[in-house]
Amino acid sequence: MAFLCTNVHAPDVYDYKKLARVIQYLSGAMRLELTIEPGKENSPNWWVDTSYTVHPDMRSQSGMIMILGREAAYTVYTKQKIYTKSSTEAELVAINDSMAQLLCMRNFWLCRCFKDWSWGK
Repeated sequence: MAFLCTNVHAPDVYDYKKLARVIQYLSGAMRLELTIEPGKENSPNWWVDTSYTVHPDMRSQSGMIMILGREAAYTVYTKQKIYTKSSTEAELVAINDSMAQLLCMRNFWLCRCFKDWSWGK
């Protein structure tokens, strides 16, 4: 959805097909129930990925997702602010852009999990 919103100025036939597919999924997803189940681990898993030069101005799209249990608890998709020369460089830019948010969420998670520890004993 985030990628489709970037092509609103000059959509083509493929963008309309993608939009129709998203709308079809959303109309069917209204009947789905939201279930949040714990996973085997108590800590979140993070994933960062990039799509190289997918925008008309040749910039890449970055995405970050935090999975907690069996569900996605946090997602971010952004257009990269700099031009990259290769897909490897685009991946490094995505990791660099995501690290601040990842560390902030990690520190929040650690504080929430260990707030009941008594450090003086």
